Amino acid sequence: MGLFGLFKKNDKKLSHESKENNEKEILSKEMAIQTIASIISENDSAVIKRIADCLADSEAYFKKHRNVFLERGIEDFDQILLREIRWISMVDILAENQYVCERDWKDELEDFLYFVRELKGMRDAALPLEVEWFDKNADVSEWCAIIDGKWKSLGMCLADIDIESDSYVLFPCREDELDKLKKLAKIVSCRIDYAKNL
Repeated sequence: MGLFGLFKKNDKKLSHESKENNEKEILSKEMAIQTIASIISENDSAVIKRIADCLADSEAYFKKHRNVFLERGIEDFDQILLREIRWISMVDILAENQYVCERDWKDELEDFLYFVRELKGMRDAALPLEVEWFDKNADVSEWCAIIDGKWKSLGMCLADIDIESDSYVLFPCREDELDKLKKLAKIVSCRIDYAKNL
């Protein structure tokens, strides 16, 4: 075998290894999204099935739920990255099932409290949320910081899924799970953190 043949063989091997690594990375990102949804929804089978459908064929999912994407100003599947479609789909699925709520950065206190109270995680954990804790003239990040202070002894916080907009995607979270969620989000090149930090 000549020198050219050796390079050709090595190129094939490197190409095969690169393809395997890419496939592993895709599977890792898909597993990260599934795990995030499982943690936030406490393994809700309806949520997990919808997430699996989205990950299995994201383009078909996009077409089936086109109206939801249109509300976000996304008209075409190729308009944004695949990871963004999957991330937004996860958020929408969690919101439809009342595990997260999306609130504008300039939300009114009354609306903010109403939608946070309606979350399944709030009811399941019987978390307190009293209007007297808040200054109605403050903003969402300040309200989230107050909630974190009040829930600290319960080991809970109000977390946020960053969707790169001026909205908050809020959900109650056990503090011991937040670090895991942060790491999983990083795998997908996205962000989950304390809501007060976003």
